[in-house]
Amino acid sequence: MAVHIEAYFDESGTDGKSRHLCVAGYIFDRDRCAEMTFKWSRMLSEFQLPYFRMSQCAPDPGNGPFARLSKAQRIDVATRAIDLIKSHAIQGVAVSVDKRFAHLIPTYGYYRSPYTFACWHVLMAVRRWMQKAHFKGDASYFFEDGHQSQGEAHRLMSAIFAEPLLKAAYRASSFGFGKKEEMRPLQCADIYAWHWSKRLKNLDRGISKHRADFNSLLDIAHLGSHYDEKMILSFPETIKQLHAYQLEVGRRYSGGFHAY
Repeated sequence: MAVHIEAYFDESGTDGKSRHLCVAGYIFDRDRCAEMTFKWSRMLSEFQLPYFRMSQCAPDPGNGPFARLSKAQRIDVATRAIDLIKSHAIQGVAVSVDKRFAHLIPTYGYYRSPYTFACWHVLMAVRRWMQKAHFKGDASYFFEDGHQSQGEAHRLMSAIFAEPLLKAAYRASSFGFGKKEEMRPLQCADIYAWHWSKRLKNLDRGISKHRADFNSLLDIAHLGSHYDEKMILSFPETIKQLHAYQLEVGRRYSGGFHAY
């Protein structure tokens, strides 16, 4: 059983052109993450790539450092990257928001933007995994450094660390930011964020069939939630039910509400 987990998150669609915003990433056992990072670096070295980025690998022809690779090579490196995720990650999590209806999201004093909303909800997905797995260890959380949403992620994590109940609930021991080009597990998060966003774009075009590489990625557990207009409008009722559940849990303890 893992005693320390690390969760890495990337975002997609934070620009003004994208209809959907997505935050996605992976939960790793710390030791398995270190092992994966070593193998990932070796894979990049073999293909003479400085990093892996799905938006540069997937187009035909590739762009950036992937422009020098043939289609067969790009398929090979993407397949190997997905295989490393499947053999080392515990679970993937993704939350997306249709930005056309973001103004309908109740803020509750937490959600400054669709990004904050999505970010908080991927953190809650990690927390749900902890509950289901009866995880009692520590957790570290990492986000992309230098991104325009970094300030929001920092405020969100600072709020969790400032509240003892929340810090205990998320088993939070540390959080940080890293450059995607240097922090390999963020490149794993990039892959899931790209595939989830691509899936949403395909659904908008009436294409429901998954890409073959996305189907392969889904061989391990992935959670995904998309907040369209209907989901956003039903969100207050969801929160009401969650609060009722929390109160019921609190009543089970003589000392009042406990972290769970």
